[in-house]
This record gives sequence, C-alpha cells and structure tokens, in this order.
Amino acid sequence: MMTHFEAYSERMRKHDKLFIQLAKDLNAKGVDTVTSREEYSTGELNNFVIAKTLKGRFVIGFSEVPYRFYISKDIDKNLGRGSSVKVAEIHGTDFPWSVDELLEVVL
Repeated sequence: MMTHFEAYSERMRKHDKLFIQLAKDLNAKGVDTVTSREEYSTGELNNFVIAKTLKGRFVIGFSEVPYRFYISKDIDKNLGRGSSVKVAEIHGTDFPWSVDELLEVVL
C-alpha cells in the first residue's frame, strides 16, 4: 500500500502529463495556452493550464484538498491572482472534461 506522500507524488505526476497534453490539444484547436510551469518559470509539476481567448483568461486546474478539478475565469486581468470567478468544479481525481467541452466554455 502507498503512503500518503507516494500517492500525492503519483497524482501530481499524472496531472503534470495531463495538463501538458491538454495545453497541446487546446493549442491544436487554436487556443493560446500556457501551463503553470511556463507561467511561473518553476521546475515544479504542472497543476493547471491557462487558456487565453477573446472571452477572457481561463484557468483549468486541479486542487488537492478536496480533490477537485476546476475552471475559473479572471474577473479583471489587472487585479492579478485571486481575482477570478468559478465556472465549474467537479470533485475526483480523474479529469472530467473533454477538449470539446472545454472549447464550449472558453470560446
């Protein structure tokens, strides 16, 4: 049986791959994206993707406590972090949306 930290590490590696692929898939559909690693220039694993469209700046991400995926939209890009409204949230550790479903939200 895995320890708490081993399970956390496994989830983070899984989500890192998921968000890298999600950014590529959204880019292929014409959406300007950046991953959390690119946005903050860190060596950390990715836990969200930023999608920039004419409708605004959206964050598609994962939060550990409680396990949930979310989509949020910036209210005012000049206010910085924390100035967003939740668009959707689904609890669990498996990514709940298809690329086409995300495109309906961000485009």
